[in-house]
Amino acid sequence: SFAQLLTYVNQWYTPNTLKTRSQYAAAIFYHNENQRQQVDEMKIESVRVDMFHKFFEAEGHHQKYNLKRTLMQTEIFGKKEEWENRDEQMITKINGFLAGYGSNEQFRQWDKRRELTIEQQNYIK
Repeated sequence: SFAQLLTYVNQWYTPNTLKTRSQYAAAIFYHNENQRQQVDEMKIESVRVDMFHKFFEAEGHHQKYNLKRTLMQTEIFGKKEEWENRDEQMITKINGFLAGYGSNEQFRQWDKRRELTIEQQNYIK
C-alpha cells in the first residue's frame, strides 16, 4: 500500500546533504489528495513531493547501473554480452543486491541465486 511504501521510505531514506541536480533528487509522487496528506504526515526530510503525471522510463545507460559498473570492475560476472539474454527480473534483482538493497537472508532465500556461481554469490553478499 502507499502507506507501507511511505513507512519504508521514512525508515530507510537518508537525506543527502549535498545539493544534487533535480533529476537525481529523491521524490515521492502521489495520485490523490489522500496520499498527499499521508506524505505530509510522515514529514520525510529533503524529499520533493509532487503530483504524479506521467512515468518516464530511464534511458538505457541509466538502467542496471550497479551491475554494469560491477561488470566493468571485475571479471567475476564475465562479459556484458553474457548478461544480455538473461531473465530481466533476475538481472534487476542482482542489480539491487549489488547496490546494497536486500539483506543477506533475503539473498539466501532467493531461488534464482542458484543460477549464479559460488564466486558470484560471495561477491554479492
